[in-house]
This record gives sequence, structure tokens and C-alpha cells, in this order.
Amino acid sequence: SFIGPTLGGYLLEKLNFEWAAAIQGGVVLVFSMLMSVYLLVETMHKRRSYSGNSTDEERTQLIPD
Repeated sequence: SFIGPTLGGYLLEKLNFEWAAAIQGGVVLVFSMLMSVYLLVETMHKRRSYSGNSTDEERTQLIPD
């Protein structure tokens, strides 16, 4: 809540509105892409670790279909 308005005000003083808005939008886009990649890697890592920790006995159904 502090960085956005401060950065926006600084960019608006140094550049015109169009460039300031484009830079802030680009920053949000880059961080969104980085967060998506991080979450994808974390999800894949958790799935891999869950499947390796269980034994056949743990995977059998307690109540058969």
C-alpha cells in the first residue's frame, strides 16, 4: 500500500501518464508470471513428494468398491 502510490507518483513526475501506467502494468505482469511459475513448480514438487512417501499398504482401499 506504500510502494505502489510512491512509485506511481515518482514515475508520473519523471514521465508522462502513458509511460508511467505502462511501466506499472509491466511490473505487475512480470510478477504475475513469476508467481505462476513458482506455484506451478511447487505443485509439481508436492505431487512428486506425496507419491514417493507412501507404501502399497497405505494406498490400498480400506473399504472395497
